[in-house]
Amino acid sequence: MNYRNFLILMLIMIGFAQGCNENQEIRTEEIKDANGKLLKILYYEGDEAVKEERFYPSGKIKLKGEYKDGKKNGVWIYYYETGNIWSKGEFKDDIRNGIAEVYHENGKPRYKGQYKNGKESGKWFFYDKSGKLIKEYNFDQENK
Repeated sequence: MNYRNFLILMLIMIGFAQGCNENQEIRTEEIKDANGKLLKILYYEGDEAVKEERFYPSGKIKLKGEYKDGKKNGVWIYYYETGNIWSKGEFKDDIRNGIAEVYHENGKPRYKGQYKNGKESGKWFFYDKSGKLIKEYNFDQENK
């Protein structure tokens, strides 16, 4: 291989290596209480937190969600200590946008609806502990 081809190959390899560094490795930070019990895990890409998980003193998951540019983004899920989902909600730039679902501890829905720019929007549905629909409310009609 001549010197010119060697230089071209090296430049290509350097460019490839730099492109691979754009997908930064995710590192974690564990936060524990004074007794060493895990309270929270933060996931970072570079210096930016991209995900959070919190835990009950029992060690069971309490919540999980993702960040983008330091703000809540995507679906955040909260759990009862039993492991059943307590609530699901969508965020965009720290503002509620999209689904809102809250459940009774037995796993049956409590209410479901939508947020738009941080405000309740459209039809919301409310349920008793057995999952039976007991009320509908349209926020769009009531807020005119």
